[in-house]
Amino acid sequence: MTSKCHTKYQHLKDDILSDFLNEDISASNPLRILLLEDSASDAELISYNLGDLQIPCIIEHVINKEEFQEKFAIRFPHLIISDYQLPQYTGKEALVFVREMCGFLPFIMCTGRINEETAVECIKLGADDYVLKDDLVRLPSAVKSALTLKTNKAQKDKLNLDLAISEANLRAIINNSPSNIYTIDKEGVILYSTKSRVNSSVSEGTTVFDHTHPKNHNTIRKNIDLSYQLQQDVEFEIEGSENLPFYDWYRCKMGPIIKDGEVDKLVFIPHLITDIRKANVELKSVNDRLNQLNSHIENVRDEEKKKIAMEIHDQLGQELIGSKLGLYWLKQNLKGDLAQKSNELNQKVDDLIELSTQVINTTRRIAYELRPVVLDDLGLLAALEWHIANYNKFRETTI
Repeated sequence: MTSKCHTKYQHLKDDILSDFLNEDISASNPLRILLLEDSASDAELISYNLGDLQIPCIIEHVINKEEFQEKFAIRFPHLIISDYQLPQYTGKEALVFVREMCGFLPFIMCTGRINEETAVECIKLGADDYVLKDDLVRLPSAVKSALTLKTNKAQKDKLNLDLAISEANLRAIINNSPSNIYTIDKEGVILYSTKSRVNSSVSEGTTVFDHTHPKNHNTIRKNIDLSYQLQQDVEFEIEGSENLPFYDWYRCKMGPIIKDGEVDKLVFIPHLITDIRKANVELKSVNDRLNQLNSHIENVRDEEKKKIAMEIHDQLGQELIGSKLGLYWLKQNLKGDLAQKSNELNQKVDDLIELSTQVINTTRRIAYELRPVVLDDLGLLAALEWHIANYNKFRETTI
């Protein structure tokens, strides 16, 4: 039956702790007392004595198990006062039920008579106090003491709960970290390992030197000493080896754990960068190949320009010069009467000669711009001077 009740009211646990810490007792929010008592006269007498609390309070009186658990579920009280012996229920059973729901809720046993053995048992089960019905004058002070004690207990439980949650979150972060996290001593001995997915074979009791390439041992030793001496974090890289036995590359961070003003141990976090390093090497190789390809493309482009320039200069240029010479010959042979009768024809020939001259000059300029002959014959400096001179000539400016 206890297990069934526990399951039924399980949802109340977190709400009880939160509300108990945040509620302030006032006239608008009086102290809620749940009184489990089958005797109406005793309940009235208990309520009368609670008037000496001088605290706003409201007392809900129940007489059996069903009413008690139902009231508890509707809204939890700040305090419970229970008779020890009821017809079909006992204060002890009520106490066990409450403690399963909430470990700190104040609970006072109020009974007509109780032997010492039963009283001790109730205290062990979690009762805060017990008051005899023939000594109810002590009830107000017992209530105040129980409230103070349980408020402190609730605050402590809340702090412990927050701490446990923080530790669980930190543990989850550590255990799911892609990098192992170690604590090591001054000699590099591994005192603790998170046993993460990376290098989970590294065991406690071995040293960091057992799992790193010998060429890095001086670097590791130096940084261990430095972190101990300066009491501060240090960062460094461990180089691996692609030869057998294979060693990974790591980017490492060490930080001191201070105890009584001295470094007790170091936290050592090696972050695996082997894949990053391999990717960087491959990227560099790709970039080198791209640079070679770009250089080859530039060479091919230059060769093509040179070839086109030579074809324009040597073939098209010569053909245009031949056309110009033919026009000169035609003009020389337009003499005498034919020349006098053909002024218009002479003018046309002159125009064609001028046009041929312009086309020849343009052809030469295009050929030189594609691949200046001076670049091959005299070098880059002479080619630049030639370009500047031509620029000044055609733009009528000075550079």
